Amino acid sequence: MSHTPFSNPRQSLIILAACAGMAAAAILTIDQPVARWFEAEYQAGRAWYRPFFDVLDTLGDSAYTLWPTGVALLVIGLLRWAGRARGAWMQPMLTRVGYVFLTVAVSGLVVNLCKGLFGRARPRMLFADGTYGFHGFIFDSDYAAFPSGHTTTAFALAGCLAVLFPRWGWLALPGAALVGVARVVMGSHYPADVLMGAGVGLAFAVGVREVFLRRGWWMQCLEGGVGIVVQHGDASQPLNAGRHHTP
Repeated sequence: MSHTPFSNPRQSLIILAACAGMAAAAILTIDQPVARWFEAEYQAGRAWYRPFFDVLDTLGDSAYTLWPTGVALLVIGLLRWAGRARGAWMQPMLTRVGYVFLTVAVSGLVVNLCKGLFGRARPRMLFADGTYGFHGFIFDSDYAAFPSGHTTTAFALAGCLAVLFPRWGWLALPGAALVGVARVVMGSHYPADVLMGAGVGLAFAVGVREVFLRRGWWMQCLEGGVGIVVQHGDASQPLNAGRHHTP
């Protein structure tokens, strides 16, 4: 069995603490200089890279994950209820899709709540009237910088893929990082917002997996993410037990 990334539940706390520390350092050092540099490049007409990052920027929208996974859950659930879907593939598929859906949905809800509680002004406010910093309990888009929701979604999805498909899922992590960079390049967030968003997303990928494991819903992916094992208390029973596979 290949090692599954983020398999230790305590990693969620470690990830959050590490990203919070880096975010705090960024607030004290690089947040304003980085935002001002990208704004100056844009105003001077030298931001030739913006169209590329503009495309990446949209990929962090949670709708691109929640709609497909939500519809898939509904379809699989209806087929199961109607007795139209049988076989060893259904339960692991339902568990995988449900894991991704819940991780992205719950992390997004938590981040949206945090945005209002922290009330951090976005970079555009700095350039409009000099407004900067945390103002607290402001549920307004202009004060919804911290943490970055798009980055949270990107890293939540990437973390899920790394857990579900250990051999190649980690390749999604650099893509998630590019989404975070895009949020800074496009002037929507400061670096600290992106760092905290990354931490929240990865922490929820670990945390939701732990909830599934404790409730007996979890499966562990074998080589290539094909073999599935569901945990039942202290015992592990392969879903495909009794089935013969051609090597």
